[in-house]
Amino acid sequence: MTPSTFPVRYKQPSAGRVLSVRVSPCGEKFGAIEQSGLLCLWRLHPGGGGGAATPSASLQCHGRGADLCFAGSSVVLASAGSSSGGGPSVALWDALLPPAQAKPEP
Repeated sequence: MTPSTFPVRYKQPSAGRVLSVRVSPCGEKFGAIEQSGLLCLWRLHPGGGGGAATPSASLQCHGRGADLCFAGSSVVLASAGSSSGGGPSVALWDALLPPAQAKPEP
C-alpha cells in the first residue's frame, strides 16, 4: 500500500445516508444502499488509482432502503426496504443486466 494509491474514494450519486455496504463474495465489486432506497454498485479498483469512482450501476430499489446482500455470487443481489403503495419489500436484482432491466417484476 502506498500513499499515492490509497485510499480510493467512491462517490455516492446523492447525499443520502448510507445504511449498508456489502462486498461481493469474489471481491470484485461492492454495493451500498441508502435511506432513500437507492442501491449503487461499484467495481473495486485493486491497484488504487485515487480519484472519486462513480457507480457502475444505480438502481432505485424501494421508497426507503434498509439492507442489501450478494446472493451466493456477484451477479444476484437481494435488497430489503419499504415501499409505499404495497411495492415489494424484498427484491432480487440481476447485476449483469442494464439498470433498466435489472429490476424484478412486481
